[in-house]
Amino acid sequence: MFSVHGWLLAAKSLVFMAELLCSFEKTVYIQVDDMEAEVFKSMLHFIYNDGLPEIEKSDDVFVMAQHLLVVADRHKLERLKLICQYVWTNSLTQARLRFMSLRLHWLSRLKEACSQFLRCPGILKEII
Repeated sequence: MFSVHGWLLAAKSLVFMAELLCSFEKTVYIQVDDMEAEVFKSMLHFIYNDGLPEIEKSDDVFVMAQHLLVVADRHKLERLKLICQYVWTNSLTQARLRFMSLRLHWLSRLKEACSQFLRCPGILKEII
């Protein structure tokens, strides 16, 4: 459990603002189940300090940036997204680039398969 200043969360994130403002309680508890404690802690570090926490190993920085990019997108933390993208672009290696291109290729194949599936007669009506 983390104690934080709700006003600061609300000031940095419209998502947190919506969660916090819908409660009339003086003390509000938000349950976050979709991220690890270390990732949440790093997000809070960004919110309070406008930067990422110090991380020793470059591989750990890259992995944390991956997690934080997802969190930043979900919680509408645009500056954190930019910082994570900067970390990614400055820590690209051949192995990481190969991994990312394979992943992007797989995602484009999945996207195309979904698109073809939706073009099948009657499928869209079933979904809606």
